[in-house]
Amino acid sequence: MFARLAKAMRVKDVDAIDMGVYYEALGDYTLERVRDAALQWAQTGRFFPTTGEWATLVREMRDAVPVKAWTAHRTIACQECSDTGFSYRDCASGQRCGNPRCLDRGAEWTHVYVVRCACFTSEPV
Repeated sequence: MFARLAKAMRVKDVDAIDMGVYYEALGDYTLERVRDAALQWAQTGRFFPTTGEWATLVREMRDAVPVKAWTAHRTIACQECSDTGFSYRDCASGQRCGNPRCLDRGAEWTHVYVVRCACFTSEPV
C-alpha cells in the first residue's frame, strides 16, 4: 500500500527502511483507517505525507466517522438474473440447450448453460 501511495504521489525513492518506519508509526491503527487516510491524502496532498501527518489524518478521520458505519444497499430489479441479463439453465432431457452435441450424448448427459434473461432489452455496447 505504501509503495502504491508513493507511486501515486510521485515519490521515487521509497525503500524497505522507509516502509518499516511508516509501518511502526502507523501500526496502532487499523489497516482500513490507514488506507482511508492514504486515499484522502492522495486526493488532497501535494507531497508524500510524513508519519505525523498521516497519523493526524487517521485520528481526524476517526473522529469524523459517524457512529453507524455505512453499508452498501443494492436493489435488484430482476430476481431471475440478479440484473446480469443472463439466466442459468440446466441442459437435461426434456429441456435441451439446442447444441447438436448434447443430443448425440444421450439422455444422461447434462450441463449448465446460459440464456439471455427476459429482462434484457438492449444490445451490449
